[in-house]
Amino acid sequence: MQGKLIDLKNEALAQILSAGNTRELEEIRVAYLGKSRGKITNIIKKLPDLPPQERAIVGRFANETKKAIEDALETQSTFLSKRRAENIAQTEWLDVTAPAVSLPDGHLHPLTQTLNEVVKLTNRLGFQVVTGPEIETDLYNFERVNMPKNAPSRDTQASLYLDCRNSKIQPGEILLRTQTSNMQARVYEKTKPPMRVLVPGKCFRVDDLDATHSYEFWQFEGFVVDRGTKMTHLFGTLDYILKGLLPGIEYKLWSTNFSFVEPGVEVVAKRTDGSWMELLGAGMIHPNVLKMAGIDPAQWSGFAFGMGLTRLAMMRFQVDDIRVLTNPDLRILKQF
Repeated sequence: MQGKLIDLKNEALAQILSAGNTRELEEIRVAYLGKSRGKITNIIKKLPDLPPQERAIVGRFANETKKAIEDALETQSTFLSKRRAENIAQTEWLDVTAPAVSLPDGHLHPLTQTLNEVVKLTNRLGFQVVTGPEIETDLYNFERVNMPKNAPSRDTQASLYLDCRNSKIQPGEILLRTQTSNMQARVYEKTKPPMRVLVPGKCFRVDDLDATHSYEFWQFEGFVVDRGTKMTHLFGTLDYILKGLLPGIEYKLWSTNFSFVEPGVEVVAKRTDGSWMELLGAGMIHPNVLKMAGIDPAQWSGFAFGMGLTRLAMMRFQVDDIRVLTNPDLRILKQF
């Protein structure tokens, strides 16, 4: 068996030295050292069948043969790589001063473009941007904005609560925020009035996905707390923002009820197809919200508005289906 190993080693080394590329080297490696049908490997597999004394001698010789073939493969591979690099240097010319291939320019997503415009317009009015957590507690998402305990929006069929099993958190205490109003109380804790704040961000609700609804959407909350703030200030602010974002917009306001404002109004805007789409809710901040924040409603008053950024983008870019704005298809997004 030792004679056979010597013959295989000489045969393998001769083939390695004559190999002209790495593909041939790999074929030689598999033929002699492959795990399933390698010629040296098959001999090593038969070692347990030999007598103990012969097994030790043949085994040592087989390992030496395997090592010699592996070293030869590595040496030849290095040689071939070096030779290829030298050939490339001699036959190929590279002009490092030539201009690079230009990649196509990208652009901002329609939602980002719309948000930037909102920030620009509200900055002119003195609003400062604040961001907050998307995972929120019931306290800030509902309790501190005067939401009743039995409000339908607090039901599990309307809000997405986190699974708190095997934790110290009580069920129903942690959820994905349903509105950016969750930042009102957080801002009140750290800032004293007067204040003008804009809170953009992503919100989540249990909803069926259709042309105008989604379980995930972007919204921005604006609120002002100052002395002598009135509904006319709210109307003027909304008119300035809407007409700045949607020149020629036709919209309506009607009274409605929201637990965190009193009185409350709703704005619907006319779409290109003649239908009307709800765009935002607003109103004067409820005295209870100010009281819970330690702000005296007899001295301070304010207004708040929450506008669907996603729907606003639909209006700006004349999109009829909200799902277009969440589709990653570049053939669609390149149109905006």
